[in-house]
Amino acid sequence: MAMKPTMVQLPEELIDRLDRRARRDGVSRSSVVREAVSHHLASDVPDEIEKAYAAAYAAQPWGMPDEWGDVEAFHRELESERSGRPRDQ
Repeated sequence: MAMKPTMVQLPEELIDRLDRRARRDGVSRSSVVREAVSHHLASDVPDEIEKAYAAAYAAQPWGMPDEWGDVEAFHRELESERSGRPRDQ
């Protein structure tokens, strides 16, 4: 992965904590910053997934038959088979 030089300004207290963490972990300051930023940005992924689900349900609401069939009817039939009751017609 290519690295782009970047200047980030941090408060002195944060730099001190960053340096202690880097020494404790035996890595560079930059490595700690990269890991922290990656971890922070990873929270965007679930948000994107939730937005995709919301868009999919808006386009095809639950309970509406689609090209896979009527999912609710399938579940009703499965439940009646499991319970031994005759299925609704």
